[in-house]
Amino acid sequence: MGLKLNILLLVIAACIPHIYSRLSLLYTLETNNHPAKLSTPRGWITEKGSYEIKYANKLRNCEDLVVDEKAGYVVLGCDEGRDVWNTVMGVFGKTTPPNGQLYLYDYSRSQPSLESIRLLNTPPGYSFHPLGLSLHLPTDTLLAVNHGTSGSTVDQFHFSRLGNSATFVKSISSPYLRAPNAVVQISNTEVLVTNDHFFTPRKSPWLNKIETYLGLPLGGVTYLNLKTGEAQQIARMPYANGLAVLNSTTIAVASSSSAKVFLYEMDKTTSPPTLAYKEAIATPFWPDNLHVSDGKLFIAGHAQLAALAKLSKSRQHCRADTTSAGCDAKAPSYVAQWTREKGLEDVYVGTEIYSSSGVAMDEKRGVSVISGLYGKGLLIWNKNQK
Repeated sequence: MGLKLNILLLVIAACIPHIYSRLSLLYTLETNNHPAKLSTPRGWITEKGSYEIKYANKLRNCEDLVVDEKAGYVVLGCDEGRDVWNTVMGVFGKTTPPNGQLYLYDYSRSQPSLESIRLLNTPPGYSFHPLGLSLHLPTDTLLAVNHGTSGSTVDQFHFSRLGNSATFVKSISSPYLRAPNAVVQISNTEVLVTNDHFFTPRKSPWLNKIETYLGLPLGGVTYLNLKTGEAQQIARMPYANGLAVLNSTTIAVASSSSAKVFLYEMDKTTSPPTLAYKEAIATPFWPDNLHVSDGKLFIAGHAQLAALAKLSKSRQHCRADTTSAGCDAKAPSYVAQWTREKGLEDVYVGTEIYSSSGVAMDEKRGVSVISGLYGKGLLIWNKNQK
C-alpha cells in the first residue's frame, strides 16, 4: 500500500508542471482574446486594399477551403447541419441534420461568382458533412473529411471544373481514422490525414474533454494510400488539426489545444513517409486550418475557446438567427501568417466573421478568402480595391 501511494504521489508531482502550464496557457489566451477586447478589427487586411463580408445570405458554416491559384477559384465545404451535428465539439442533435454542400468561388473574372458544385454518383442515403478538404490538381482528386451520421470517413471524388461537379469514387474508413479532421494529398496516391483526438465526444465525452484540456498527445497524423487502402499513424501530437505542405520537405500541422503549429521534416523515400519534428510556432490563439501561398504559412484559428463553445451551443436552437435574445453569441476570428524572416504577423483579428477556420491567399491576384466554422458568408479581401 505504501509503495502504491508513493508511486501515485510521484505521478501527481510529475504532472503538476504540465497542468500548471496548461492552466497558464488557457488563462492567458482566454483573457487576452475576450470578445470585448477584439471588437475593433485589426491586421494588415484592414489596412491595405479593401475587404467585405459576401454571401452571408447563401453560405454558413464553411469549415475549410482550398484554392487553385493558377485558375483563380476556391472550393468551399459548407455545412448548415453543423448547427445540430458537430462530431468534433460534441453536438449531436435529435433532428436529422441537412447535408452539407460544396461551393466554388471564382474570383478570376472582373465579376466574381459563387457556384454550387454538384455531387454525382453518391450512394443511396449518402450523409455528407464536410470538414477538411484537399484538391490535387494533377489527378483532379478532391478529398473531403466527411463526418457522416453513420461514421467518419475520408471521401474521394473526381473533380471537374468544366462540369462544376464532384463525382463520388469511394469512402475510406480505418481504425487509424478515428477522428479525421484535415487532409492533404502529397502524391498521386498518398495522403496525410490528421486525427484530432483518440477519445471522441460520441463514444467517450469526458475522456475527450480531459484529452483536450490537458493537451494529451493522443491525436496525430495518419498516412493513407488511396490505391491500396493502407493506413498507418506516423506522428502523435495533441489535438492535431490543420495540415499543409510548406515546401518539398516540410509539413506543417496545427495543434489546436497547444496553440502551436508544428513543423516536421518529411522523408518520402520510405513507405510510409516519416515525419521528424523540427520546431514549433507558438500562436496567440487556437489554430485550426492552414494554407501556404508564395512560401508564407497562413493560419486560421479561434481567438477564445469559451466564446466558440457558447456559439456552438447557441447554434443548436438558434440556427441562422444571430440577433434574437440568446442567439447573439460572438466567437472572434484570428488569422495570422508566418515566415521565417518576419515571424508571426496578424492578418485579420475581429468579429465581422465568426470563428475563422479556413483561409486562402492568392498572392499573384491579391485576393484572400476567410471562412468560419460557424460564420455567415465569407470575408473576402482584394488588394486592388479601395
